Amino acid sequence: MKKLLAILVSATMIFALAATSFAGDAAVTWEDYQQYLIDTAGSNAPDLQEFIDQVTAIGSWDELDQTVSPWDQMFTTIGLSTWEEFEQGIVKEAAVPAGQNMGGGSPEGESPEGESPEGESPEGEAPAESADAPAPEGEAPAESAEAPAEGESGEGESGGDSAGADSKGDEQLVELQNEEDGSALEPIVTTSFAGTILAYPRYATYVNEDAAEAIVDDVAWHNGAVYSEAGEWNVTADITMDTTADGSDTNDFSGLGAAVLAEGQGTVVNITDANIETTGVAKLALFTDGGAVSIVKNSTLTSNSGTIYEGYMSTADQAVMVAPPWVLGLGGPKCNARTTNIMGDYSVAAYIDSTFNAGGWGALSTDSGTNMHMVVVNTTVNVEDSGYGAYTIGNSTEDYYGVTENVSTYANIMTGGVSTYQSYTGGQEIEVVQFNGEQDEYSHGAGGDVVATVKSDAVADGEVVNSVINSENFGFMCHANGADGMNIVNVLDGTEVNAQDAIFLVKKINSIFNVDNAVLNSANGVLLQIIDNDDDYVGLDMETQWGTDDGYGHFYGIHMPNFNSTFHEAEGYANEFAVNETPVEDNWTSELNITNTTVAGDVWNATGYVGSNPATTLTVNLGENADLTGVISAGAFSHTVKDAKVNDGDWSEASALGHVTDIVNSNGKNIVNVALAANAVWTVAGDSVIDALTIEGDAQVVIPDGVTLTVGGEEYTGATLTAAELAA
Repeated sequence: MKKLLAILVSATMIFALAATSFAGDAAVTWEDYQQYLIDTAGSNAPDLQEFIDQVTAIGSWDELDQTVSPWDQMFTTIGLSTWEEFEQGIVKEAAVPAGQNMGGGSPEGESPEGESPEGESPEGEAPAESADAPAPEGEAPAESAEAPAEGESGEGESGGDSAGADSKGDEQLVELQNEEDGSALEPIVTTSFAGTILAYPRYATYVNEDAAEAIVDDVAWHNGAVYSEAGEWNVTADITMDTTADGSDTNDFSGLGAAVLAEGQGTVVNITDANIETTGVAKLALFTDGGAVSIVKNSTLTSNSGTIYEGYMSTADQAVMVAPPWVLGLGGPKCNARTTNIMGDYSVAAYIDSTFNAGGWGALSTDSGTNMHMVVVNTTVNVEDSGYGAYTIGNSTEDYYGVTENVSTYANIMTGGVSTYQSYTGGQEIEVVQFNGEQDEYSHGAGGDVVATVKSDAVADGEVVNSVINSENFGFMCHANGADGMNIVNVLDGTEVNAQDAIFLVKKINSIFNVDNAVLNSANGVLLQIIDNDDDYVGLDMETQWGTDDGYGHFYGIHMPNFNSTFHEAEGYANEFAVNETPVEDNWTSELNITNTTVAGDVWNATGYVGSNPATTLTVNLGENADLTGVISAGAFSHTVKDAKVNDGDWSEASALGHVTDIVNSNGKNIVNVALAANAVWTVAGDSVIDALTIEGDAQVVIPDGVTLTVGGEEYTGATLTAAELAA
């Protein structure tokens, strides 16, 4: 078994040791080495006196236990010489930035370098930037993915407001080492958030070799198979990682603990006929990063949750996040493990004829990075507890062909990408593209190379499989703070969406929903719901600090800010208790475009009340063969649950967020424009207030008796409006 140890490299903070006088000196003693360690550590030790006490308590190299604390791991992981090398006069450079501890944390009162708070809330949007850092002399340079573009971040969930830790600065060099003697074998590419694995040992059964024999492992931070060299690698083995990981020793933004890790440009990993199952907090089945390509075919990938360590707080700091921020409306007993995650620039994943199961949090995720591509063909996604089927971020492109999603909370969370759901026809070949940085008008990937062509072997030629989404809550949720971000959701070609609440939920950000030849069923009768972002009620806790100083790994140190633990909304509707002074010219924009679809459902633009973010201008376009029965109106919202409180380890009341009812209300900012063309029909099912109405061709607006449609202040009732009548 091979050992992976993280070595932190900083261009501006590396200091070289002066030439030692010990070379070739037979009189070198352990005491000499102790003093060498103390002198070298200096300000690099978070608590120098504690470090000195520990070093002087060790009587010989043989007594050094490298598994009990970050201080001990400093001896080998930061590039200091071993006792044997020291005796021979081989003195390495130290590579720990002054003042930074071995857990990736920082001195009290300072933010961890390279970590920026993530989240939907507007506070804390400072992206980290730093220059490339060379490797220490004599070591191969680290390769890493491009840093996330400004304004993009994770799920992960982190909300998409700010850039994640910059993978181009403070680069990490991960080195394979023999477990027996610690001798270096070869450097491998670091993952985007390698800082989160600092000082934690990493073991992998297979490293850059095909995995054909089963892997069974119960250690939290172990990887099953790691692939970081350019080339094509194959995983056909079953992998079972049933662990008690509590999140203090795993991280799915760095791949620490992932069953399979694919990393780096030119790396292609094929997972075929495999059953991969993980258990534990943040214990991924598959991690794809840094421009790697993962192709999963005829396989089942499952992530089961665990119990988060005591003291963990809801945060969007990706260096320590092991559960989704509760402001996403996610939180439950099983909501702490994702099945897959794609990160970094130009990373690619294709999933064909497979099944993905998540206990909670998420099944198919993209996170910090840009221009990622995910292709999903004839595949089933199951999310049991609070969580999402997929996540779309960082101008990524996700293409779904004949998928079935059975999810608890969301089919897809959108924070600045494009997702397309459509049918699959047996024999159809789908191109999988690795983008090259070219972008379309919405900043989504537009040019690149075809790295694979995939098709289903389980669907007979000519057979049509439609995409079907079944959600216990919402269909699609869009959010983020980036003003230039654009979400695009395409629901096409026979796709069926069944949700208990809104098919489309927008909290803020620019969004476009294209519906063509689809079936949309909302149990509560809401097609599109736009609200002010309700995590503005929650906000960030800028004072509470948390962490630990008695362990080692990514959660070591002090971390903040975090999300507050309570949600409260005043009684009544937003128009009764809230005023937003943001000018209408700064509005977000949303579009709902419907063709070749008959649908019943209400469309509400209930924005412009709460928080510092602007309202939304909504445009509804009904085109050829579109038939909509429902309310389309400016409105005001009220949450069905007015108070929620989460506790460490229990975020189940997060489900209060997003669930609202509406009343008709125009505040002058929640603009609604409706346009009908061709033979479209809008049957107004309840009182509605809009700002503008356009009718072309044979389209018509049917307003029953007892229902009033107000257009720019003019009222219509008991009438059918056509292009000619509206013009008159």
